[in-house]
Amino acid sequence: MTPERIAELNALCDAATPGPWFRDTTSDTGKWEFSDPDWNEFFEVIKGNGPCNKERLAVRKWSEEHGRWVRNALKKADARYAMPLA
Repeated sequence: MTPERIAELNALCDAATPGPWFRDTTSDTGKWEFSDPDWNEFFEVIKGNGPCNKERLAVRKWSEEHGRWVRNALKKADARYAMPLA
């Protein structure tokens, strides 16, 4: 996807530009300038230190705890099932 196409889609959705690394250099030509993202921040998010990681894990833990009764009700006592992780 080209930077021009990203800008078009943002305009259609009334969205802001994706970030400070993506900006309109000359509004009369419509060309966009972009640079590499902050790779240190990127790798921190990949390692689990992102802004939404704690919230995501809390929701997952809550879902596991509050959905346990459903999984137990569906199990047969003499059958063995593989429980999915997600």
